[in-house]
Formats: sequence, C-alpha cells, structure tokens
Amino acid sequence: MSVDRHYSDRVWQHFLRPCNAGVWQDAADIVSGEAETPASGALMRMQLRLRGNRIEDACFQVHGCVSAIAAGSWVTQWVRGRLVSEAWALDAAQIDTALALAPEKRFCALLAEDALRSALAQCAGSALHSSMLNG
Repeated sequence: MSVDRHYSDRVWQHFLRPCNAGVWQDAADIVSGEAETPASGALMRMQLRLRGNRIEDACFQVHGCVSAIAAGSWVTQWVRGRLVSEAWALDAAQIDTALALAPEKRFCALLAEDALRSALAQCAGSALHSSMLNG
C-alpha cells in the first residue's frame, strides 16, 4: 500500500488501526455525544464510561474521512483514565498538533472536540453528575 504523504504518520497509524472504535449499549455509567460538520458530511459519536470523576473508557463511531477516524481514535485513547475536568480542557488545537493534521483537515480536530464536549455535557445536571461530585 502506498502511503499518501498528505497525511502524517500518526494519522495513518490511527486510521489503519483505530483504537476504541465502536459503540456500547446505553448504561447508567455511559454518556454519549455527537457532532457533525455539515460542509463535509462527517459525523462522530463518542461515548464515555465514567467512574466517579474519571473517564474509565471511551469509544467512538465516525462517518468521515481518514483524518476524522484518526481524530476519534486519538481522543478516545487520550481521555482514558483522565479526570473529567482534564477532558473538558482538551481542545481542537491540541488534537491537531498531536496528529499533525493537514491544514485542510483541521476541521476533523474540531469534530472530535465537539463530540467529546457533547458527551461531557450529558453529565451536567444528571444523577451521574451528582455522583461524580459526591464521590
């Protein structure tokens, strides 16, 4: 297979062997979020399994390009074991830097950030959020 130099080695690694791809059935300790980029047609769903104020596990599903798959893979790998507050602080610029995305693919970092924040927002005001604060 010929590797397109349009993509960084990290993007190719996450595209060819995506980490945490898939979805889980709904459960009390799982929050889900979605994001899309209408211009490109990319859609990402991200799920987080929480234990207290930590993200125990994460998975994603994406309909999109090579860079969108790589961004979902990288973010779900990065958030595992981190505090929810750390995950809230992750932004598209950090994702872009970590993957060395091509300038025209930077929207994929924003897609992954938005999907993550959408999932994290599901914690706010829920019973799960209350248990995170108290335990």
